[in-house]
Amino acid sequence: MLHTTLRIAKANDACKESYVAVKQALGKGWGLDDPIPLTRILELRGLDDALWCLVAVLPEEETARDKLAHLLACDYAERVLGLFETAYPDDKRPRQAIET
Repeated sequence: MLHTTLRIAKANDACKESYVAVKQALGKGWGLDDPIPLTRILELRGLDDALWCLVAVLPEEETARDKLAHLLACDYAERVLGLFETAYPDDKRPRQAIET
């Protein structure tokens, strides 16, 4: 599971509205450096903010984050691959990149 903190989010220029909403939802006992699971961000603020938090994970989780981000990108690309292949039937590069 990936995590962020209030301090890391702020250092990465989290939007003020989301930052304040998360801070309030977590409560006064939550410290700036307490790890926040990204699943909690998803519950509190939705997918857009949870995806944004991928730029603001704990340093020791960056490798896991990178793997997840690559898998997400491939999944998203695979979902529209048919559109690309219809327009460019001879270009196999996107399919090969996804398969890799």
